[in-house]
Amino acid sequence: MSFLPVGYSVTEDNEDLMGIRTHSRYVLNIYKLIDGNKITFDIERQSNYGDLTNEQKILKKLEIVKYTLDSIKTENAFSQQEEDFLPLSLSWLWIKGYYAVFHLASLLISFEKNDSRYMTDRKYNDHLTILSIINQIVSSKRPFSLNHLNDNYSGADLNAFKTLDHINLKNVATFSEDLFKLSLKKVYSEEVRVKLKGIRGIKRNKQLTRINNKNYSIFDLFHYYRERFNYSGFQYLDCEDLPYNSLELKKFYYSSYKIISSIATLVVNYLIGKTAGKINAELIEIKQIL
Repeated sequence: MSFLPVGYSVTEDNEDLMGIRTHSRYVLNIYKLIDGNKITFDIERQSNYGDLTNEQKILKKLEIVKYTLDSIKTENAFSQQEEDFLPLSLSWLWIKGYYAVFHLASLLISFEKNDSRYMTDRKYNDHLTILSIINQIVSSKRPFSLNHLNDNYSGADLNAFKTLDHINLKNVATFSEDLFKLSLKKVYSEEVRVKLKGIRGIKRNKQLTRINNKNYSIFDLFHYYRERFNYSGFQYLDCEDLPYNSLELKKFYYSSYKIISSIATLVVNYLIGKTAGKINAELIEIKQIL
């Protein structure tokens, strides 16, 4: 996948351009990792999953996943036909993609724990709980066949990590482990900024300790971009007059689409192989969309 003409360079000193450039590098880096590789997701269970209670509620959630992924796919087709549609598609892509993957991760956790409440009960199904558990699965079971997708780091590791060569501003030719780590450090830094705002003293130190002890993985990028697009926004999505920014938007969008569809596909394929009945049938319908 190539978006930039040969020899194209950036001369504009524009904060919005630097912002979109950094994020396009983050997601393009992961795209470079997964593109062309046959990747699987497998927790290496000896037996299939049993039935879960509250099946109808679970099926309704999977209907949402199916609708959401179909919407993402349709918008991708529109964006390829009409470039003016792409910024609008991008503004919703990570929000929709996050929720699709979130529900699939919740279903996986429900089966792993044999407890449908992780799919249906808000006390068990809140975003941070699901994110924490799926990160534990990534850390302990390393389910992705492509090992770098299993890479995860503590907040303390990310806080200490430094790079001096501005790799977030360079063109991405091949996957860089440091750039992936830098993207997760962005997630960590944002969490520190938000959760420590206005807090001082012992309470601040305790909160910082909790954040530093957390694990961060590729699933945190889903949550980060969902939060960013949902609440903070990307003001520079409308800055389409400059040719370079338009190209960066394309990199950001198409790489993001590939990441979202790939992770969803991997989890769906795994669940199809380990489930039966109506849930299995619904998962097969989701796979047909992907």
